[in-house]
Amino acid sequence: MVRIHQEASITPKPPSNKAFGQVNSTHSSELQRHCRVLPSSKSDPDGNDDLLEEGWANVARLLRVFGLRMWEVNCLIVRTNADGEAQLFCSQGKVYTTRGVKRSNEPRWLEAVPVAGQSFELVGQIQRCELKLPIGSDGNRMEITGANLGKTLRRLPYWQELVKQKAAQGEWLRPYSFRDTYSLVCESMQVHKADLCAAMGHSEEVHNRSYRTTSFRTMRDSFKQAFG
Repeated sequence: MVRIHQEASITPKPPSNKAFGQVNSTHSSELQRHCRVLPSSKSDPDGNDDLLEEGWANVARLLRVFGLRMWEVNCLIVRTNADGEAQLFCSQGKVYTTRGVKRSNEPRWLEAVPVAGQSFELVGQIQRCELKLPIGSDGNRMEITGANLGKTLRRLPYWQELVKQKAAQGEWLRPYSFRDTYSLVCESMQVHKADLCAAMGHSEEVHNRSYRTTSFRTMRDSFKQAFG
């Protein structure tokens, strides 16, 4: 089992439901500290309900390390890339409608952004069919959605407290924050915008409109460096 641990990824809290609706659900991210999922005892002797079950912990790791949309966890395979290396691949692109025409993004190669130096050996575990993921009541692997991930996280006292802390700072913590954090970490490490968008599976236009490219911390550091 694992604990969702600060470094938490943040999304600014919308000023109101009405105002949020007016921006057509375009979300941005605010990184104070990355969202870190750290391994703990798989069999917690104290029965601590503040720990995330291993299957869900792996979902959180996949979202953060590879910057996935929640449903993309259901579409992951390992392929051999042009360098002869095993690499994670999302086999289905996002379907969307533009001006009444249904379109689909291309399936894509995924690039890992480690968390505190760790990628949790996710590619190897998937390749060996060893990665544990949530199991439904019917005994089969559960289809991952934003709804069931959000429901699982909201049950955790630690997550509840973290949401309150960030709300008090005018920020919005939610499951999609894992993907937001991936984006902002890449921006802070100066990954080329076109390459980042290819890894995340959207256009530069969407990225510029929907994802913040700076944070409170980077803003503060930039001005301190410039003006002391």
